[in-house]
Amino acid sequence: MTAWPTPHAPFTPAPQNKGHFSGYRAHRTPNFNSSRYQNSQKHWMIRRLAPIDQEIASRIDGMFQMRSEALLSIDRHVELFVNALESLNQLDNTIILYTSDNGWKLGSID
Repeated sequence: MTAWPTPHAPFTPAPQNKGHFSGYRAHRTPNFNSSRYQNSQKHWMIRRLAPIDQEIASRIDGMFQMRSEALLSIDRHVELFVNALESLNQLDNTIILYTSDNGWKLGSID
């Protein structure tokens, strides 16, 4: 079993990955920003979230970019594992599972 702390804080990409996703923005899906939920039937914690202003949105985008760049290291490690399994003729006998701890929504609240 292998586990990586990425992409949890401090969101530090490997030096070769820093800037790879320069200008990358968090997804602005229809549920981005909480202002439309303040008078809704959502949970009280959701209703009391302040709307996301431009400064907060820029910080969210920075975290999204750095997390994405940090995840490139995991991609490379998975590639190394797969290559090792192939070289040992064990890839066809191996099950690779990915799990998540639900992540962090970065402005999306649903």
